[in-house]
Amino acid sequence: MENQNGFPGALPTIPSGLESGQIDLVPGEGFWERIEQIAVKGEMTRGLDMAIHGKPSPRIWLFLHEPGRGELSAAVAMSFARELAFRDQAALVLDCDDQDQALTRWAGRVEAEGWIDLARYGTSVLTSGMPMPFVGRRGYLLGVGSFAPTDVTGKEVDTLLTRLRRQGDDLLLVAPSDSTGLLWAPGSAIRILCWDRQTVSPEKAGEVAERFEQAGCPLTAVVTFQEGGVAAEKLVDDVLAEVKVIQEPVEPAEPIEQEDEPTPADPPEVEEEITVAEESAEDSADDSGWRDLPLEQEAALEPDEDSSGLDIKDVEETIAEPLAEPAAARETSRVFWIGALIAVAVIV
Repeated sequence: MENQNGFPGALPTIPSGLESGQIDLVPGEGFWERIEQIAVKGEMTRGLDMAIHGKPSPRIWLFLHEPGRGELSAAVAMSFARELAFRDQAALVLDCDDQDQALTRWAGRVEAEGWIDLARYGTSVLTSGMPMPFVGRRGYLLGVGSFAPTDVTGKEVDTLLTRLRRQGDDLLLVAPSDSTGLLWAPGSAIRILCWDRQTVSPEKAGEVAERFEQAGCPLTAVVTFQEGGVAAEKLVDDVLAEVKVIQEPVEPAEPIEQEDEPTPADPPEVEEEITVAEESAEDSADDSGWRDLPLEQEAALEPDEDSSGLDIKDVEETIAEPLAEPAAARETSRVFWIGALIAVAVIV
């Protein structure tokens, strides 16, 4: 290994394919769903064979993270466990951070039986762990245990690992890169540093690697999380989302169905129609001598014998007199022609 300024040097480097800000683990049922998403979107499982480096099972893995950044080691360890289950390997994941217990919290195993109960009280894996819902071989996650901090000793750790090696193909230990990690490191054969390049400089990561090397437990691989404020995958998703919003037209709201009603005419046309109707009514009134009036006005127009002194017979005779004029006109025309014929005869 090169010095700290050249970190990671010749160590196998496995890109996670994720930015550290995307590892937002949540407790409860959403934890397992989020692990599935991280494992599918990330690239870390592609480096599984590189990390194994031909070592046969049973294998003991140690995933190290900066104190307080347990989500990094948890994401990598759980992704590897998922891939191992798919390969028909029985995997056991242990949260070795008895100070923070981050993985234990996310899995919902706080104050439940865990590896400390198995180490000190002889409980079984079935009662001290919970099954991981991955496709393939059944694996178990073991939280810290019924009490913490545990004040576990190196001897207890060795005894626990020896026992668990007979019950699983792979033991995946999640621990911070401080004294706790150094306590669990001697029993592991594969030691991976989960390096967030945004917050940890190469010099600081090199100091961690040098500390484990001096303890006789050198690192065997590094999983890196992408640099930059946002991962490239997230940038592409954001751009596609913006383009989709721009291209997709806004659907108009559905019109409210209303019953068909006659469309009212425009005011000017109404005035013209009213004027024409009034003129037609006046013409009809002039021709017939009658206009449509309310019943009260019709009653006022009826003849009143007491007021006028006229009899209905007189009205009938007055109306009948013009009808006799055509007969008198015909008699006058006949006398004229007779007189004309007599005059012509006298002249002849």
